Amino acid sequence: KIYCNVGYNLTVMKLIEELKSERIPVIAAPLAGYHDPPQATILVKLGVEHLIYPFISSEGMVKREIYRDQVMAKIPKWRKAVPGDSVHLQIFGRDPGIMAEAAIFLEKEANCDAIDLNMGCSGKNIWKS
Repeated sequence: KIYCNVGYNLTVMKLIEELKSERIPVIAAPLAGYHDPPQATILVKLGVEHLIYPFISSEGMVKREIYRDQVMAKIPKWRKAVPGDSVHLQIFGRDPGIMAEAAIFLEKEANCDAIDLNMGCSGKNIWKS
């Protein structure tokens, strides 16, 4: 599978067309602050087959009920925006045990198809977490 950040321009549209012509699945990796259901709808129309719901805090999922409830409330909206009702979630954190606990919770409660572990991001709000 290929992970790439996708913006809206002719080069990206051409890339998606070429990958699909070779039967290579296209997965849009998250882009902090830009990856939301409306963008997901546009990416699907461009031919992206899988989208990753970005930057779920493992600490937040395990330790903060309000955060967990907010994330869980957003997942049905995300599910409607992606093709084939497929949900891929991305978590981040520092503590492997807490990340594992968050991943297990999300797999059971969100019924997701895949969990991406973000283990390195240069975004200041992510690497400080």
